[in-house]
Amino acid sequence: MKSRSAHAIRSCLVVDDHEVSRRFTVAALRRIAGVVKQTGSGFRAMRLALDEFPDVIVLDVHLRAMNGLKLAARLRKAWPADRQQPRIVILSGMTPDRLEGASETDAAEAFLVKPVSARRLRAAVLGDTASPPGETEHAARPGLAELFRTELETRFPSLDQAISRRDLDSAEEILHQLIASAAICRAPQLERRLRALDSACREELGTRELAHRYYALVTSVRGYLASPRTAPAR
Repeated sequence: MKSRSAHAIRSCLVVDDHEVSRRFTVAALRRIAGVVKQTGSGFRAMRLALDEFPDVIVLDVHLRAMNGLKLAARLRKAWPADRQQPRIVILSGMTPDRLEGASETDAAEAFLVKPVSARRLRAAVLGDTASPPGETEHAARPGLAELFRTELETRFPSLDQAISRRDLDSAEEILHQLIASAAICRAPQLERRLRALDSACREELGTRELAHRYYALVTSVRGYLASPRTAPAR
């Protein structure tokens, strides 16, 4: 499979239906790519990719209606023979061994587990084994922090229902997005609580321990939402 010259990124397509992560990824890649386009739809991504032939495609695994791994495999098969294959970077809240259809990760040059730093993301897109020298991380943008607050307010009722029904797969899916957002928005205490509940779901711990971790998370979420919007994320 051909790879791109490390610093010749003309264009990049970001495909992620999680808005906080997508905006973060787009902002990170605008520093190294001439054009960065984005979409939250796998079907629209297929059309954009085969119309514009970007150098790099960054795909989230958990897309609505179309799995990101299957999308990567379809793009490889549909790519015209007279066009250089794109570099594909897969993003997921799960490690490859926990993914359905994990064998299809072969369609990608890189696989990153969220949350991922902007520096590591750029290195994967460039095909570098190490982060570019002199790179430093930047604080989360205020717009993303506000978006995270909205995400907490809108997703938490669904998480509450999933925990109440002990629908652990649905709970994990929500938690993975919230963990990524908390990391991006520099909310370490909240991220720890989210990870603790995610671990309880993954290990299928008893109802009592699950409830204990859930209510600890509820307390942290309430505190985060009640904090002044101008204050740094905790």
